[in-house]
Order: sequence, then structure tokens, then C-alpha cells
Amino acid sequence: MTASSLIACHACDLLHRRKDLAHRSAARCARCGSVLYRCHAGSLERALAYSLAAAVLFVLANLYPFLFFKMQGRVEVNTMFTGVVRLAEWGQWPLASVVLLASIVVPGLKVLGHLYLLTPLAFGRVPWKGARVFRFLRAAGPWGMLEVYMLGTLIAIANLQDMASIALGLAFYSFIGLMLMTTAASAVLDPEVVWRRLDRR
Repeated sequence: MTASSLIACHACDLLHRRKDLAHRSAARCARCGSVLYRCHAGSLERALAYSLAAAVLFVLANLYPFLFFKMQGRVEVNTMFTGVVRLAEWGQWPLASVVLLASIVVPGLKVLGHLYLLTPLAFGRVPWKGARVFRFLRAAGPWGMLEVYMLGTLIAIANLQDMASIALGLAFYSFIGLMLMTTAASAVLDPEVVWRRLDRR
């Protein structure tokens, strides 16, 4: 029996031998009844499909116009990166850096990290430094604040509607799709399955 076949209860530290489970079932601690792990069939494959969709939407969200802002006969086209540039021009470098990291850099790294990790795992291979990449993805989760960025955008649109005409571009809808796909990928991905496949090395 190897160390990878054992699992400790997070509540009472009792060691258990890991066993295969039926789909959507859970293993519980014999002492305190806490859930040790669950079985989600097809977890990697579904997470990979969502991550591939997120990668396409991320490219669209960054290449195409986000908003069309029209006031007094002048039309301004805004992209995802425009807000970062405007903040930097106004001297708000710390805020520009946070917006850049939270809305572009970290979400992009998360999408690439998921593809790098899940693609070989889904085909039975272990990626180089896979454990380190997975730890980074888990730690970077709270920093990819797409929901906060979208909420700020919607508030800005609501406040500016009386002053100008605003039209939504393809990148706006792609950004919403990106937010949904990344959330779905994180929701369906079972960490236990990932660690077990990484342990095969």
C-alpha cells in the first residue's frame, strides 16, 4: 500500500484506504462522517471542453471592440485594454496594474494553465511540472476577478447612458461567455482526480 492510496480526514485526521467509487458518490470518514472525496465521472474531459471554449472567447474578448461610445457626433471604440491605457494616462498606475492583472493577465494565465494541465491528463499523460501548475491555478483563482470587472462595466454603462449613446461590441458578449466558461471549468474539475493522475508519474 503506497502513500497515494491513503487519504486523511481533514476533520479528524483518521487515515483511510482510497477506494474506487461509483459516479456521483462520496466516501465518508468512518470516525466523524466528513466527506473525504467524491467521484465525478468525466471531470477532466468536461473541464477541458469548457477551457477550450474559454480560450476562444478570451481571444475574441481581447481582439474585438468592447464598447462603442458616441457623444456629440464623436464615436470612440473601446477594447478590454483601453481602460488600462486610460488609467495609466491619468497617472493611476496602481489601479491600472490591478485592472490589467484581474481582467486580462490572470484570466489568460488561468485559461492557458488549464489547457496545459488538462490536455495531456485527459489523454493519460502527465505534463511537466503539472503539480506546480495546478497549485498556481488554485492559488490564482481569487485574482481572476472577471465578475468584479463586469459589474464595474455595467455600473459605468448605466451611469453614462444619459450622457452618451453606448453600443455593446462582440468583446462584451465574449467576455460574458468567458466568465461563464471559466466558472464552469472550475466547478466541474475534481481536484482529487487531477492529483491522482499526477501521482501516476
